[in-house]
Amino acid sequence: MMAHPQLVVALTLLSTLAILIRPQFIYLPILFIAILALRAARLRQFHRFWRPLAVSLAVTSALILAYMGANAREQGLFSLSKVSSIDLLGKVMELNRRDHMPLTGADPRFAPLVTDIERYRPRGDAWGFLKAHPEYDSPSGSLYATFSLQVLAHHPLSALLGDHQDFSTTISPSLTPSILVPYGYTPLWIVALLQFSHLPQFTYGPLLFLLPVYAIFAWRRPTQTSAILIFTLLAVTVLHIAVAAAGDYESFDRLRFPVDWAMLAGVLLASIDFITGRMRPRPSASSVSAGLDDVVPAG
Repeated sequence: MMAHPQLVVALTLLSTLAILIRPQFIYLPILFIAILALRAARLRQFHRFWRPLAVSLAVTSALILAYMGANAREQGLFSLSKVSSIDLLGKVMELNRRDHMPLTGADPRFAPLVTDIERYRPRGDAWGFLKAHPEYDSPSGSLYATFSLQVLAHHPLSALLGDHQDFSTTISPSLTPSILVPYGYTPLWIVALLQFSHLPQFTYGPLLFLLPVYAIFAWRRPTQTSAILIFTLLAVTVLHIAVAAAGDYESFDRLRFPVDWAMLAGVLLASIDFITGRMRPRPSASSVSAGLDDVVPAG
């Protein structure tokens, strides 16, 4: 019998729903399955668990591709959302404005679009540009999506350096809701919650240090649940921010918000681990044999 079908169902539903609600979570199924697969390999039990993991990835991919196919049939764009097309255009416009990336490398048929982008003010405003030039817009946004991808592919170094700068911007402290709300006549419990909203931004400082540290812990101690959990929280945070930096051009604090509390939880759990000394030596051979049974018990 296949190993633990509940895990397959949970991974499939969680990943699919997260991606459909917010396409930025496109990395989730690969991340979760990669972590479980590597853990199984470290425990020399990969042969027992590869099938349910493969089924989860296949079903999730099939559901997402089916949704994208339906979108292509109805709107003419094989994508999860038209917003992604606008974000690509905004990315190109912002790199042109901020980093002086040339709008070259696209098919010659896009020459009128290039001319209008260079003339448009304020520069970098994709939504405003499409409102001012509705002739380029469509239900799918396929025209400017194709143009943007061609330009980015022609200037990979500029795109990479721009993504690095946007990543740094995303993990930097940002304007929090508590700064925007006057405290006069505000109930004390609301003030406390707003002040509490400051906490996540202070946890991003050790992010790039803790991620490799817990990657090593998770690799060396595959039966230690705390190491696996903390590494997963940190990896989700980094990948989420990387996708935001690569696929968007503004409002990075808003895009980062869904993983703020994952980052806060990861840093707090890591602090508890270090303070209480819970990171014990590598488990004995007898404990390894039980390896994944708590996570994926055999059927």
